[in-house]
Amino acid sequence: MAGGNEVSVSVGAGNTITVAVAGSTGTTPTITNGGTATVTVTSVGDRGPQGDAGPATTLAIGTVTTGEPGSSASAALVGSPPAQTLSLTIPRGDAGAAGTNGTNGTFADAQQINARTASYTLAISDAGKLITASHASTAITITVPAGSSVAFPVGTHIDIARLGVAEVTIVGASGVTVNGTPGLKLRAQYSAATLIGVAADSWLLVGDLSA
Repeated sequence: MAGGNEVSVSVGAGNTITVAVAGSTGTTPTITNGGTATVTVTSVGDRGPQGDAGPATTLAIGTVTTGEPGSSASAALVGSPPAQTLSLTIPRGDAGAAGTNGTNGTFADAQQINARTASYTLAISDAGKLITASHASTAITITVPAGSSVAFPVGTHIDIARLGVAEVTIVGASGVTVNGTPGLKLRAQYSAATLIGVAADSWLLVGDLSA
């Protein structure tokens, strides 16, 4: 064989083996058969030169989908090299344990204040707060939003105080009823009232009011 290489193969009697010998084309290897096995020898040519490197693969992330809890994660490779897209499906985790209710507040706790100087629509974070409305000349409107946009629990209390000279009126958004007597305006500077959610999209305003 080329280069003086030697291959030693041991086989049992009656077996057949095929040996591929790497060397120059036309090389005649020497095979020593010490038994009765049939030996076939194939001479192959020299190894050819290494080819050029192929283009770099570009892998883009496609869709990432949330699967059902307990399902298996999966990946799909779309396209032909070198440009391919990988899409993933990742299962949603199981629901966590329910949290516990926080400690109820008391009248000893300081009430948070949301000071406003212009018309304002109440937010869920205003529950239990004091809304102060103050302006020297421009009237202020405090709007109670619909439950479909801000889900105040029934029984929510929100205090409102008029600290400025300008008029302050409480109104309900479309579909929201606010009842108060004799009206829904804070009567004068330093008047105050409380909004109470008595049902879904239904509120009662009690306090120092005017028509």
